[in-house]
Amino acid sequence: MKTTFATILLLAVSVTAAFAEEGYDYSARWKAWDTYTRIVYIIGMEEGITMAYFMTIGNLSKKPSSKEQDNILHILKFDSSIKVDKIVEVMTDIYQNPANSYIDTVKVFMLAQDKIEGNDISKRLEDERRKADDFNKLNTPVPTSTK
Repeated sequence: MKTTFATILLLAVSVTAAFAEEGYDYSARWKAWDTYTRIVYIIGMEEGITMAYFMTIGNLSKKPSSKEQDNILHILKFDSSIKVDKIVEVMTDIYQNPANSYIDTVKVFMLAQDKIEGNDISKRLEDERRKADDFNKLNTPVPTSTK
């Protein structure tokens, strides 16, 4: 049991260190998936958002008004009228730009929905690129002296 725990811990530290040195390339993962896998991923995201929504609403002492519920759904960026294949198409398009490689898939999902709805996402894309770059810088190991 101790050996299993130590192995898992070592693996987790190794993976974390590997991501910290270069950052995690979300676009590489997205591009490696076939269309079916991408669709399944998006459906899973939508299911997760829906479950979180209903679990949150179900645990409130006072049921929110219809307008409040709409606001919650807007904050969660879930729009069931948008077709999954369109989201996949727009996410794939966003990840074609190497500058977007390190933006996490959940954020690209939200950006894709906004773009489909006709919103200009260029400023938010710049902000997300900067955040991803800052995150990678913060998580890059500082070289140590070997004196």
